[in-house]
Amino acid sequence: MSQLNKISIPQPCHQSWQQMLPVNNGRHCQQCCKTVTDFTKMTNDEVIGYLTTNHHVCGRFGQQQLNNINYQILPESLPASKRYKIWAMAIGLAGSITFYKANAQTKPVTVQIAAQPQNVCENRIIGKVLSPNLLNTKEIKGCVTDDQNIVIPGALIRIKGSNLGAITNIHGDFNLRVPISTTQFIVSNIGYSSQIININADANYTVKLQEPVFLGDVVVIKQKQPFFKRIYYRYIRRPIRKIFN
Repeated sequence: MSQLNKISIPQPCHQSWQQMLPVNNGRHCQQCCKTVTDFTKMTNDEVIGYLTTNHHVCGRFGQQQLNNINYQILPESLPASKRYKIWAMAIGLAGSITFYKANAQTKPVTVQIAAQPQNVCENRIIGKVLSPNLLNTKEIKGCVTDDQNIVIPGALIRIKGSNLGAITNIHGDFNLRVPISTTQFIVSNIGYSSQIININADANYTVKLQEPVFLGDVVVIKQKQPFFKRIYYRYIRRPIRKIFN
């Protein structure tokens, strides 16, 4: 059995997916006289299993999907020495973060209190303080997801031509205060097409980012694995991965 090292489409096809004839597992391109397999409907493991046993494949992928698959097969394709280096770097980085957090929590905080004047007028006004900046601004907030309604953390929300911006949290939520004259904001994230959103009377926005889809001949790089390594991946590594996935 050959182990996948990398999957790529070096020369994407520019034929219209909508104009192709629907067939099992994809569509038929009359221009190329080929069946284009729709991998966007498959899981990563299904794609890896399909490409392991099939050759000369023309396929349709999402850009982020292809990146995720290559990331998944990366640890298995790296030599053992490089894998150890990656794990060592990850452990070292985690240890450094823990150390700095501990220092930040234990470091004493010095507070300087200014002396109060003795003769202060007793007439005081009590109430909610409104910042002058709030008078000329408005708040936009919402949630960013993909076309499968899965939240996207780390998406960037920005106002064109200014340094105003925000990043979605782990739940895909964002909020940003902008000048009242602002009419649009831009939402973007790596692996997705950016969107320009018009600001209307609604204060809450649901933004769906579309993943760019491309298709073409799939190039798969493989290497022959030693006998004992093939036994390890087939009967130990893959069954364990399926349990936790």
